[in-house]
Amino acid sequence: ESMGSRAKLLDNMGRHKEAVEGYTQVIKTDPSLYWPYIQRAIAYASLKQFDEAIADSTVLVERAPTDTDFIENRAGIYVKAGHLHKALDDYKKILELEPRHTYAKEKIAQVEKLIGNVKAAPAVKSVDKKNSQ
Repeated sequence: ESMGSRAKLLDNMGRHKEAVEGYTQVIKTDPSLYWPYIQRAIAYASLKQFDEAIADSTVLVERAPTDTDFIENRAGIYVKAGHLHKALDDYKKILELEPRHTYAKEKIAQVEKLIGNVKAAPAVKSVDKKNSQ
């Protein structure tokens, strides 16, 4: 517990790399725990090390595939990493598990809008090139 508390304190202080090291030590001590994976994923995301954050979140989703909190956490990291279709899949999975999950419904709409904006962006750039010639 003290290693985890220290890591959380470091993370809160913005010392994310040191926090990752602390959470890693906790995981090495007891890999069956859930909380250090979620905390390390948050620290990794703060460092913009999204692949590592996704990997930690995926460990938890695989351990508890019906726990919507873990799926929601991974979906948020997918969004930050720019993996919008994977985020959309996770939010839809939440809705399958909990059809009345209003937050998932909101996030699906937001991510679909982001996906639409990404698809529209290249068309705007090609128009800009024609106008600049």
